[in-house]
Amino acid sequence: SLGGENSISSFTTNCTQVCSPAFSGKSCAKIILVNIFPVGREDLKKRAYVILDDQSSRTLAKSSFFDKFGIKGQEISYTLSSCCGSAMVSGRQAFDFVVSSIQSGEQIHLPSIIECDDIPVSYEEIPTPAVVKPYKHLSDLESEIPPIDYKAEVILIGRDVPSAHHVLEQKIDKPNLPFAQ
Repeated sequence: SLGGENSISSFTTNCTQVCSPAFSGKSCAKIILVNIFPVGREDLKKRAYVILDDQSSRTLAKSSFFDKFGIKGQEISYTLSSCCGSAMVSGRQAFDFVVSSIQSGEQIHLPSIIECDDIPVSYEEIPTPAVVKPYKHLSDLESEIPPIDYKAEVILIGRDVPSAHHVLEQKIDKPNLPFAQ
């Protein structure tokens, strides 16, 4: 639920990492390499991995994102709820940023971003060209997936940016084979 522009009482994120010795395959999350910059300042763009998380009600970024863009400002307090419980935390808030596709340049406006260092990041879950290559129904995506950029920021986009979650195309094959959206 939200209060005024600078007041956020609580939101939830259910983005978790589940590991099991029984699972031996590679599972790639909905993670996309993009450019991010303040509205009207594409000259300040930086690379970022966007984690699309429809279980999070808000868009979040780590402290390093706020530091790289020199975002100051008063911290806001909010309740962070996940499957591990709830905690009262605080962080900065950024407004009017844009994410842009590195392939097509298509842009999505982010209304606000909240500072949160509890975003789980697993580079093993980032899709790579090698992941799709063995699958005939996905092999044409190989050239569209960039190599991993370990210097890129990480941003979690929640349900507060519905257009980021739209599935424009899906590639499927047999029931137990990987698919792409």
